Amino acid sequence: MATPGIIRKEALPQAPHPRPFHPPRRNITPTAERLSSKHAPLELWSKELKDADIFEGDVAPVLYNIFPGTVDVAHMGNFRSHILFVVRELPPAPWPLTVGGLPITIVDDDERGRVLLFPRQNTGNLSRSICREGFDTEGLPSDDDLCKLAVRVSSEVQRVVPSLRILELMFTTERTFYVVLENRIQIRNIESMLPGSIANCLVGYLNDEDMRRPRWAADLQAKRPIEPPYPVFGRSIDDTAYDTLRPGVMICSRNPSYHRHVNTVPTTAGILVENGVGDRFMTAASHGIGPHGTVALPSPPGEVDGKAIGKAAVEIPDTGVGLVELEKDVEFLNETFEDSVGGVPAFSHMVTSQEKPKGRFSCLNSPYTGNLEGTIVMKSARLRSTSTPKGRLPYVAYLWSYCGQEEDNEDKVRPTDGSCGSAIWDENSIVRGFYHYHVAEGLWAGFSAAVSASEVVDAGYRLVS
Repeated sequence: MATPGIIRKEALPQAPHPRPFHPPRRNITPTAERLSSKHAPLELWSKELKDADIFEGDVAPVLYNIFPGTVDVAHMGNFRSHILFVVRELPPAPWPLTVGGLPITIVDDDERGRVLLFPRQNTGNLSRSICREGFDTEGLPSDDDLCKLAVRVSSEVQRVVPSLRILELMFTTERTFYVVLENRIQIRNIESMLPGSIANCLVGYLNDEDMRRPRWAADLQAKRPIEPPYPVFGRSIDDTAYDTLRPGVMICSRNPSYHRHVNTVPTTAGILVENGVGDRFMTAASHGIGPHGTVALPSPPGEVDGKAIGKAAVEIPDTGVGLVELEKDVEFLNETFEDSVGGVPAFSHMVTSQEKPKGRFSCLNSPYTGNLEGTIVMKSARLRSTSTPKGRLPYVAYLWSYCGQEEDNEDKVRPTDGSCGSAIWDENSIVRGFYHYHVAEGLWAGFSAAVSASEVVDAGYRLVS
C-alpha cells in the first residue's frame, strides 16, 4: 500500500519476458506521449476502493487531498463503478485516470465537468423483464455469452415490436444494459412495450445517433477523414520506417478515392497471427488498405512511396480487421514499444469468445499517441452490417475503454483515426482487441471502441509467439 497522501505512478504490470532483451524504443516520441507523461499517473494510491468505505480509516484523508478545494467525494453508479470528486474549482489538468482501481469523474461548484460515468438511462417498462436466466452478470461477460444474449433479446423484443432491430446490446461494469436502436425509431412511442430489465439488470434505450460516434463508425465501408503522416500543429508523430515491424509502427497504403489531395492513408500495425497451417499475417485496419492492396512503410522525405511490406490477403467480415501477407524479407516481432516506465508486454494470446479475462486496464501504443491507457468498462454486441457468415452469430463483439474525462479537459490525449488497427491489451498481456474509434463529444465522450480479438480467433487465427 502506498503511504497515505503520497501520489505514485502505477505501471501496467507486465508478464515476465521469456528471454533477456533490450526494450524497443521509438525513434520519435509522439508529442502526445510526452504530454501524457506529464499527466497524472494511471493509478493513484494502490488501495482497492471498490469494496472499501471511503469515509473510514485512512481512506478519506487521501481522497480529499488529491485535488485542491475538494468538498465532497462519493462512490457512484451501481456496484460502485467510479468515484466522483466535487471541487470548488476544476484543478488544472492533467487528472488521473483512476483512483484506487476505479475510474473517476470530477465536477465543480459551477457544474463544469462530469458527474456520471455512464449516461442516465431512458428505461422501458419496468414491469416487463426478459431473459431472466442463463446470463452471468458477475463481471463483464464472455463475448460469446453477450452475442448469444443479443440474439435472445432481439427475438424477445421482436415478438412485441416486429419491425424493431437491435443494432447493439451494451453491458457495463455497473451491471446495466443499453440497447441501441435505429435512428428512425421514436423510442418514446414504444417505451411501454420495451422491457425494463434484461437478465435482471436495468436497461436503457437510445438511438444510434445518440452515441455520437464518428460518422463513418457505423459503416465500415464509409470514407474517413485522412490524417497525414506528418507533424500536425507542431505535434510530432512517429513516422519512422522501421527495419523491423512490430505492433504500433505506422503503416500506409495509397487510396486515391479517399481524398483528392491526400491519398496515402496512415494507420497502425497490429500483431502477427497465423492460421492452422502456419501461414502468417499482420493484422491491420481494413479501411486503411487501398484498392490495390499494397501496404507500405511511411515514405522517406522527398519521396512519394515508402517501402512495400506486404499485400492484403484476407478481410474478416464486419470487423474492420484486414490481414496482410508480408513480403519474405520483412521481419515482424510481436513486441510493442516500451511504455513510459520502460515496460514491454509479452503478449500471451488473443482473447477467445468463451473467455472472461479479469484485466481492468487497457493499453495501446500507436505512432500518434505513443503509450495510451484506459480502463475497461463495457462490452457490446453490434449487429453485423453484412450477411452472417456460416456458423457465426449475427453480432460482432466489441470492447470499450474509458480513456478519461473529456469535459473541460482540453489537453487530454485522445486516440486518433491513425491509431486504427492498434492492438489493445490488458495488464495480463492478453490481446483484447483492435482499436476502432473514439467518442469525443456527447454523453458517451471519453469512450473508445475496439473490435474484440476473439473475432480474429473465431476466424481461425492465433497469436504468433
